[in-house]
Amino acid sequence: SDSKGIKELQQILGPRLIVGNGLKPLLFTIQLAFSKLYSNGIIIHILPAWVSYREHTSMLNIETMELLPTGNMWRLTCKDLEWCLEQVKDRPHLILLNSPNNPTGYVYSNEELKQFAILFKKYNSIVLFDAIYEYLIYPKCKNAANTLDVYYPEGTIKGSSLSKYFSAGGFRFGWLIFPQQQ
Repeated sequence: SDSKGIKELQQILGPRLIVGNGLKPLLFTIQLAFSKLYSNGIIIHILPAWVSYREHTSMLNIETMELLPTGNMWRLTCKDLEWCLEQVKDRPHLILLNSPNNPTGYVYSNEELKQFAILFKKYNSIVLFDAIYEYLIYPKCKNAANTLDVYYPEGTIKGSSLSKYFSAGGFRFGWLIFPQQQ
């Protein structure tokens, strides 16, 4: 097929969505692309985190910063986030964030995500929001949590896959939704 993809599929999916063989290789590809676009860039991992985030940056030999939240339940706070972003304010940076968090299961509230979005805008952050567990949350949390792209659409790349979204682990199909071009 054409290197730009299958035209009929593009017409269905739109120009902001790419698909791949699961989310994991797409996360790897985004980190690789970021490292090639921004040779002085840094990737920020919010800990605890899914093990492959570190594996990817280690394999790619990309500079990373690890942010271990000080809050209760390993939850990221605005204070922790602003401290981290202040350290990299003069450099391009990509932040990997997911909610519900893997491995803790913590679900960031809409208010927390709104506050994070304010900081991400202030520091011109690129956020790779891993939303693979978006629909695997307790009923009491379903109306209390959106994904970051609702509050920071201009800087969020959102990813998910069939494996968790539709409980179809054997089917390797993932996607990334990119921000609107400005």
